[in-house]
Amino acid sequence: VGQSCREGESSRLADTMILVTVNKKTAEVTLTSFLRDTYVDLPDYKGHTCGWNRINTNYALGYVWGGTGGAMEMTNLCIKNNFGIEVDYNVEINLQAFPQIIDILGGVRIDLTEAEANYINDLDYDWVQEVYPGENRLFGEAALEYARMRKAEGDSDSDIKRTARQRKLMTAIFNKLTTKGVSTIQQMADEILPMITTNMPAEEITPTLLELIPLLPNISLSSGTCPAEGTYWGEDKETPDGWANVLCFASGDQKKIFMPITEA
Repeated sequence: VGQSCREGESSRLADTMILVTVNKKTAEVTLTSFLRDTYVDLPDYKGHTCGWNRINTNYALGYVWGGTGGAMEMTNLCIKNNFGIEVDYNVEINLQAFPQIIDILGGVRIDLTEAEANYINDLDYDWVQEVYPGENRLFGEAALEYARMRKAEGDSDSDIKRTARQRKLMTAIFNKLTTKGVSTIQQMADEILPMITTNMPAEEITPTLLELIPLLPNISLSSGTCPAEGTYWGEDKETPDGWANVLCFASGDQKKIFMPITEA
C-alpha cells in the first residue's frame, strides 16, 4: 500500500494498492494493481456497517477505526471477500519514505516518454532532477513524481496509466536487486525496514528474506490490473462520500480474475 498521508495529515487513502504474489517453486512474481475507483462491498468492521464504496476508502476507514493495523486488517478482509485472495502480509509506505528508499537503492533506470519527461520537468521543483526522453536514472523525488503521475499529456487523468508506471517502477527495482549480492541486499534491507510499516512479525522478516533472495536471479515478472481489461464498466454510483464514477463488475466476475492464483 502506498498511502496519501503527508506529515500533519490524518487521511490514509490507499491510492496505490499492489498485490504481489510469489510462486516460490517457479520463481514467478505477479504484480496486480487495484484501480482505486473499483467499486467493492466494504466489510463491516469494528461495529461499523460500510456497504459499497471505492476500494481506496477501505484503508482510510480501517485506519480511523483501528490505526494502521486496522487499515491493513480491513483491507485484507475486503480483498478476501471480493476477490477470494488471502493476503499473508502487508507493507505500507508513505510519501516521505518512498524517495529515501529509492536513493538507498542508488536510483532506478526508467525509460521515459517525451510526455512523461515534460511532466516531471514542468513541475519546476528545485529538488527534482531534470530528466529527458529515453532511459533515465531516476533518484528519489523524480521516481516519486513518476509513480504519482497521472496527468502527463495523453493520460486523460487515467489511473490505468499511473498504475502501469508504478508496476514498471517496481519491475525496475526487482531487476536492480537481481544484480546485488546477498550481503548487499541484507544491508539495504536493514536501512529500508525502519522506513516502512508491516504486519509481518519481526522474527519472520529475516527468514523470509533469506528464502526469497536466492530466487532473485531467476525471477520472471508479470503484471496487470484489477479489474482486468474487459471485466468492468464505468458507472455513476452514490457512495457515502457522494456521487462518483466508479468501476463496476458483473456479479461474480471479480473472483474470476484471481482464479489462476487461488488454484495454484
